[in-house]
Amino acid sequence: MHEFVSDVMSRGLLVVSSEMSALEVAQLMRDEGVEEVVIASDGVVWGMVSDHDLGVRLVAAGLDPASTPVSLVGASIVYTVAPDQEIRDVRTWVRTHGIRQVPVVDHGDIVGVVTLADLAFEDDGGTVLAIVGATDQTTLSSRTVAGIPVGGNGS
Repeated sequence: MHEFVSDVMSRGLLVVSSEMSALEVAQLMRDEGVEEVVIASDGVVWGMVSDHDLGVRLVAAGLDPASTPVSLVGASIVYTVAPDQEIRDVRTWVRTHGIRQVPVVDHGDIVGVVTLADLAFEDDGGTVLAIVGATDQTTLSSRTVAGIPVGGNGS
């Protein structure tokens, strides 16, 4: 059984501009074989968007992917974890806050992402998916990623 976030995280997270259309980002995600990307604007991390976000917040809402900026679809709050954090602590944290994916930051650099699926494989009872469900992301006091202020919700 793995012990640390670095043992299960995916490396090489893609960063896209908040000005890109949802269609452009979806195509990039398909071409690169990734399920989520970081959204940035003028060098500031704004949030994340996942394939789930594109389906639920874009398609289900009837928005046009070609004319909708990805910033309208992605989650505007980003939480981070460190690669040396213990999986059991992160699992508890995502259960509590209803988060599906979390960027992994090491010494100020985004080095990867840990997802709900990564944690579910490490869960002792398979309960992560049931507990998180389809909850919205909640606000924590931390508003920075790798020392960069997180924007996107007016604060």
